[in-house]
Amino acid sequence: MLAREAHRQCPDTKIVLAGYSQGARCIHGALEKSEHPVSGSEIAAVVAFGDPLNGENSFKDVDRQKVLQVCGDSDDRCQHGQVDKWVHGGHVSYGQSAGDVARWIKKAVQ
Repeated sequence: MLAREAHRQCPDTKIVLAGYSQGARCIHGALEKSEHPVSGSEIAAVVAFGDPLNGENSFKDVDRQKVLQVCGDSDDRCQHGQVDKWVHGGHVSYGQSAGDVARWIKKAVQ
């Protein structure tokens, strides 16, 4: 609802949705299963870190060129959808990619 309201009030606003792990799953829900889904055509970029749904489906109506899936080689959650009660290894290593991701977002929204 906040994304839609921001776009309504300021139509030139560039909306970027970003989420880590369950936050990435929430982006899928906001675009697909929400009571008031946001239109993917209004989204400037999507970044998903450690998305457990990585590769299973895209972000509804968001141009593939505007989506960055960041999934580490040793992250079983986004590589294989494996979830256990312990968060470890590759799933907690995304801080090191923040600079590269910020530069990608800047290019994506231009």
